[in-house]
Amino acid sequence: MRKAQIILIVVFLLLVVSLFMFILYNIWEVEGKIASLEKANQKAFWGAEAGLEYGKIYSRDNPLLTGVFGPFTLSSDIKFFFSIQNLGGNRRRISAVGRYYNTGGNLISERRIRVDIDGIGDAIIGNEQVISGSFYQY
Repeated sequence: MRKAQIILIVVFLLLVVSLFMFILYNIWEVEGKIASLEKANQKAFWGAEAGLEYGKIYSRDNPLLTGVFGPFTLSSDIKFFFSIQNLGGNRRRISAVGRYYNTGGNLISERRIRVDIDGIGDAIIGNEQVISGSFYQY
């Protein structure tokens, strides 16, 4: 009778430990996926930021230029493009999209940002500034 009780207790403890390990494995797997997607999202954002910077340079060097430009390659897995809109006067809206691709070329993450710039085309170099409150992520 004593051996049967010990065997039942051991089997029960093994079952509890197995269940605990199964739960931990699933939590770690989800955490790993979340961390991977956060990293992909960050890389897509870097691409979008690069698009904004390119857009600022393009609009500063060519004040009458408008349209969509790209795609440009930031690295083997990050691509971006941007657009420039004339808002009238010396104001321009620059919108950019950054995309992160996996090694198979599949789109993993995309980030979009835009900003309005004042002082483009006023012939004063270095006068360009971001209009307060115009930065927008989506």
